[in-house]
Amino acid sequence: MDSRSLLAGLGVGALMLLGAVSPLAGTAQAQTAAVDPANYSAIIDHPLFPLSGMAPKILAGASRDTATGQISKERVELRVSPATEIVAGVAVTVLEEFGYVDGQLDEHSRDYFAQAKDGTVYLFGERVDHFQDGALVEQPGTWLVGQDVSTPMVYLPAELAVDQTFVPEDVPGLVKDVATVVALDQSVSTAAGVFTGCAILRVADDQGDVVDRSLCADVGLVQELAAVQDEAPQGGIELVKLGGWA
Repeated sequence: MDSRSLLAGLGVGALMLLGAVSPLAGTAQAQTAAVDPANYSAIIDHPLFPLSGMAPKILAGASRDTATGQISKERVELRVSPATEIVAGVAVTVLEEFGYVDGQLDEHSRDYFAQAKDGTVYLFGERVDHFQDGALVEQPGTWLVGQDVSTPMVYLPAELAVDQTFVPEDVPGLVKDVATVVALDQSVSTAAGVFTGCAILRVADDQGDVVDRSLCADVGLVQELAAVQDEAPQGGIELVKLGGWA
């Protein structure tokens, strides 16, 4: 499972207590010259990324290894941490993601978000733990503003237009994702229901993987599918439960 495909898949705000702030241990906490905390808020209320007003989420599906053809079951649990944290001097909301492959924990990530005054959502970094056979393994994936890069990434612009392109992640030597808006005001059906007011983003990473990510009004992420589905589909995940897990 790749954390980048879901980064910030968007989950939950009912648990968020904005008055609670905890620093990130062992990381650079100094404000960078390019980041003014006064320009950002930990309240994330973007219509397509409403972390400050949502319940925990469960998404599920399957993926196919293009090399071996093996099919794996995937399950992703998303929730917002009850405390904000500080990255580069800015209070950020923490989205936690637990990724399971064939019932085994594969990855745990903590993604750090803040929203600008104009409504744009910025990504301030992520901490990623990878697991194999239940044991923590060393793999790259963690990055933070103020430590690895100087400025936050535009995770989701305040306003979207078809054919608009932006870069949710760009960390030299680690990750680069490019997102393009391919459709707006769509309806998307999943096992959890029918969702409207959806934007479809085509997200390509630097490894050649491309997914279509559906973000829907007042819900956020509801579906993510491989953009190319051939005779042996590569698969994807969809929202199967909203609320009831924390």
